Amino acid sequence: MTQCPKVQTALPWTAVDRESGAAARGTSPFDRPLHVMFFSPTLGSGGAERQVLRLLRHLDRRLVRPSLSVARAGGSYEPWLPEDVGLHVCTKRAKSSLLSAAQSILPLRRRIQEEQPDVVASLITSANIALASALASLPHPPKLVLGVQNNFSMVMASR
Repeated sequence: MTQCPKVQTALPWTAVDRESGAAARGTSPFDRPLHVMFFSPTLGSGGAERQVLRLLRHLDRRLVRPSLSVARAGGSYEPWLPEDVGLHVCTKRAKSSLLSAAQSILPLRRRIQEEQPDVVASLITSANIALASALASLPHPPKLVLGVQNNFSMVMASR
C-alpha cells in the first residue's frame, strides 16, 4: 500500500510591511486574525447595510478582526452592532448619504493609515467610490473588496 504525501496545510503567504515595503516572509494569514475594515454610508435602512451587519456579527473572530467606518451615525441597525466592533463616524454634518460618503474620503483615508487593515470592503456604490478614492495614492494600500447589491428578481421581471 502506498502512502499519500503529506499536504501542506498552511497557505504560502507573504506579508508586506506597509512602512518599509519589505516582505515579511514565512508569516501565515493564520498567525493573526485578518483585519477587515468595512465602510458604509450608514448602518441602517437597507439590504446592503443589513449584509454588512450580518458579516460583522458572524465572521469568525479567530480568523477575522472586523472594524467599521460609517459616513454618518444614527443608522437603525447600530444597536445590533457587536460589542467588539467599534463604530468610527467619518462625518457629522451631511444628511445626504451621497454627500456624506464624499465628505468621508479624507477621514476614511486617515483611519486606514492609522489602523492599516489588511482588507477594506464596501457593499454600496456610493461607499465603493468613496472607499476607492480614499485608497488612491496610498503607497501600500490594503486589498479592496467592493460589492454591488441589486434586486435580481426585479431585473429579470423587467425583461
